[in-house]
Amino acid sequence: NQAVLFAGRGTSLLADTWSFDGTNYRNLTNAVAPVAREGHALVWHTGLQAYLLFGGRGASGVRDDTWQLRGSTWSQLQPGARPSAREDHALASDPAAGQVVLFGGRDGAGRYLDDTWVFD
Repeated sequence: NQAVLFAGRGTSLLADTWSFDGTNYRNLTNAVAPVAREGHALVWHTGLQAYLLFGGRGASGVRDDTWQLRGSTWSQLQPGARPSAREDHALASDPAAGQVVLFGGRDGAGRYLDDTWVFD
């Protein structure tokens, strides 16, 4: 098992990917990856056997993009219906159902959202 970290903010927005196995960090950054951002959510999706990332705030504002990370390879997903652009939302894995649940966050104007979405 491993923990995965993506992006955030240092002195600027970041777009690097790291895994942590409990002892060591490993840099997984490669050419294809989500753009730099903060306020996104990342969770393990049992059904996909991949990490799933949604939204956050990039240099151009809040985002509504969905990405998966398998091993060290990022790929952008294009789900039909998806939540509106947001940051500071929550993602939780539901392994029994093989899905991920998204709740809330804030839109580009800073208004709080109280909607719930399921990604299967």
